[in-house]
Amino acid sequence: DAERYPEAIRQFERAIELEPGRAESHLKLAKAYRLNDRLDLAEKELRLLQGNDQIQIQSPYFQEICAEASFESGLINRSQGKMSQARKSFLEALEVKQSYGLAHQQLAEVLFILEEYSEALQHAIKAEELGTPLDPSLFNKIREKVPAGSEGSSSEPGRMDPR
Repeated sequence: DAERYPEAIRQFERAIELEPGRAESHLKLAKAYRLNDRLDLAEKELRLLQGNDQIQIQSPYFQEICAEASFESGLINRSQGKMSQARKSFLEALEVKQSYGLAHQQLAEVLFILEEYSEALQHAIKAEELGTPLDPSLFNKIREKVPAGSEGSSSEPGRMDPR
C-alpha cells in the first residue's frame, strides 16, 4: 500500500525544519504518520512534542495541543493492542481537557475491552453528553454489563429509560 499522505508528511516535516518549536506541526505530522500506519514514527513525533521546552507550557494553546497529543498516543496504543497504555493516554487527555468528547468515547471503548464496565459506562454517558456517542450496540453491551444503580451518574441518556 503506497503512502496515503506523502505530500502532507513532506509539508509537516518541512514546517518542523523551519520552526522546530511549533507544537502543532509535530502533532499534525504524528497524525499523518498514524493515518499512514507508520506508528513508530508517529510515536517518535509525539515524544518530541512532549519533550519540547521551547513551547509555552501554560498557554491554553499548548494545553490543547497536549490533550490532542495524548489522544493521538491513545489511538496509536489502541491500534497496537496496548489497551492499558491507551487507557492512560486517554485519561491524560481528559486531565487537560475534561470536555474532550472523542477522548471519553475512545476511553469508554478501551475500558469495555479491559472489562472495566462501570467506568466505561460513565465515559460513554459523558461522550454522549458531549455529542460524540458510542455506537448504540456497544453502548448497550456496556450497559448490560453494569448492574442497575451502579452507573455512578444521574445523567443517563434518554435511550436508557426502560419505559
